[in-house]
Amino acid sequence: MRSVIICALCMASVGVAVAIQQVSTCHGANAANYGGFDGSFTWVSLPADDVTFTYVERAPFTVKVEAAGSTVEGRRFYIGDNKVAIELVAHPLDGIFLQGVNRGGNFIMTKGATISVKPGYKKPLDLKPGDVYVVLPGIKFEIAEK
Repeated sequence: MRSVIICALCMASVGVAVAIQQVSTCHGANAANYGGFDGSFTWVSLPADDVTFTYVERAPFTVKVEAAGSTVEGRRFYIGDNKVAIELVAHPLDGIFLQGVNRGGNFIMTKGATISVKPGYKKPLDLKPGDVYVVLPGIKFEIAEK
């Protein structure tokens, strides 16, 4: 069985699971707030709260991201703060990878925690059709100065 998200605004199917009634915003709502966004990928925002990352061991292996009862689940997507987009992947043998680094299994980031963004990150407008971008407003994304 394939997990599917249905965007609450445009009713488009995008290939990850999400608790629709709890999602704060989706790509259609952000289009007006983020100049140049054409709606070619899915843009979801979870509530500003602690974030739980869970490695789901079933075929296909996925990572579930949950904040205040809202959940996004998929094999690969991007997380960020509306400025950066860093890759989050569920590896079939090795757990959760964040920015290419193995984080192992489950972990929690408390509201206000900071992720140090590595060089080579993407910006939301760099994402391609079919990508899923999850905004985590409770987490800070800190870009290292060059």
